[in-house]
Amino acid sequence: MENNRLIKYKGGLINHVSNAISVTNKLLATIEPQLIPYRKKDKWGFCTPDKKIVIDCVFDDAGPFSGGIAQVCQNQKWGIINKKGYHLLPCVFNRIEDFKDDLACVIKNGKWGLIDTLGNEVISCIYDSFDYFSDGLAKVSRNGRFGFINKKGETILPFIYGVEIDYFSDGFALIHQNDKDGFLDKTGNLKIPCVYEAASNFLNGLAGVLKNGKWGFIDKNENEKIPFIYDNTGTESFLEELASVELNGKWGYIDTQNSPVAPCIYDEVADIFLNGLAWVKQKGKYGFINKIGKIEIPLIYEYVGEANFSDEFASVQLNGKWGYIDRNGNQVIPCLYDEADNFSDDLALVSQNENWGYIDRNGKLVIPFIYELSMPNRFGYSRFSNGIASVKLNDNSGYINKEGIQYWED
Repeated sequence: MENNRLIKYKGGLINHVSNAISVTNKLLATIEPQLIPYRKKDKWGFCTPDKKIVIDCVFDDAGPFSGGIAQVCQNQKWGIINKKGYHLLPCVFNRIEDFKDDLACVIKNGKWGLIDTLGNEVISCIYDSFDYFSDGLAKVSRNGRFGFINKKGETILPFIYGVEIDYFSDGFALIHQNDKDGFLDKTGNLKIPCVYEAASNFLNGLAGVLKNGKWGFIDKNENEKIPFIYDNTGTESFLEELASVELNGKWGYIDTQNSPVAPCIYDEVADIFLNGLAWVKQKGKYGFINKIGKIEIPLIYEYVGEANFSDEFASVQLNGKWGYIDRNGNQVIPCLYDEADNFSDDLALVSQNENWGYIDRNGKLVIPFIYELSMPNRFGYSRFSNGIASVKLNDNSGYINKEGIQYWED
């Protein structure tokens, strides 16, 4: 690869560039400190980590900054401000959804549209509904009918479809007509006719379909790639080159050649693998297997969390209490808690006696058990992100940092 480099450099140059980037980042951090939503009674503004108010508490609600912008609410309408407090979008929207790929769905006067992070209304609010973009297209509706538009707002498929059409995945959209399923391509052609009793979306060139009461898999030319012998399949089949399948009442995994990776001997299995592992259940106990079907972590747990090993640790239940294991099955945090959430930003939300607090990766309680669980606001479920978390205390919501400092005053 040495001779194929597009940019050649002397050894010292990288160090100089690296140092310059480091200095620049420090300067930016000095110029633009983190801003945290701050609540004074029922009004919201923004402050620095040391509680210096930078944007006055004049809003009815506010969300955290992300990418230099934050959502704020006034008179039950939402808008977007930058870190100087200037409105990039005025508070005229009924709702602003989360940004995905620098775009967010919005509702104005009961109609849906799309905005970008610069505050531009890139697609006017003229639609009755608006799904996020998938495979480059978004499903939208007008006057009770669905169509598809691109990111320029151009209509790609006309508004002639009912609720029977799904989103696009891998170049095809699942469509249900006359109690049968088939697939449209992006030109609107019925590429695969509606002859199947049920179907799942295409992933990596294959789709699960039900025929004569049995599931199999077809390719985009409707060739049968995996025979119709299975009782059921997972909804995310072949997302990672493996599919969960049910045979004779038991679950296992197959590859794209229908070779059994894990035999159908389990009562339940995860739809997908995370970091190379998937949970399985047998005789009422949970454990984990790898992608060649080998049991990596024995089936000894009463239950496991949802997003296991997405952040190195997995939450597991043993003897009615929750704790954490690592990918090797080591019990890194004892099962002491009534409930336990996934780690996020190196802290995890755990509960004892119906109150919630936070532990670090060593199991140390860093924020005491004083908080309530229910969703504190529309911006989060109390998980830490970028050093702050939204929490609920005495029926009021507010933000805390990783040292437990509370950013509100009642």
